Amino acid sequence: MLQQRSAQFCCDNSLWSSHNQSSELGKNKKEPDTCVRRFPQYSREQLNMMPHREIEQLNGKLLKQVHDVFEELTKQVQEKDSLASELNVRHIAIEQLLKNCSKLPCLQMGRAAMKSNVSI
Repeated sequence: MLQQRSAQFCCDNSLWSSHNQSSELGKNKKEPDTCVRRFPQYSREQLNMMPHREIEQLNGKLLKQVHDVFEELTKQVQEKDSLASELNVRHIAIEQLLKNCSKLPCLQMGRAAMKSNVSI
């Protein structure tokens, strides 16, 4: 599921895309015997047999992937917070406009005129 080291992390390759998840679930249901993974997984025995240098390299790659995903997640959370804040400001502005609408005589006249036109 994680992206290749040289690949850019973008919306199309998002880990949380519902489109990607549904297509992967469909593949897994059709072929239950096959498991599609992009990166090799090692058993404890395989890791024990590997040279220390290779394990350090694998660990470094994994840490980089975790770091990249964490950075992208941080950006997404900041964007969500920004949008939530903007939405809150807009709601407050709309509430104030609705309150002020009732205080303006020209708008009250307009409403009365509209009501009289509708009833005719």
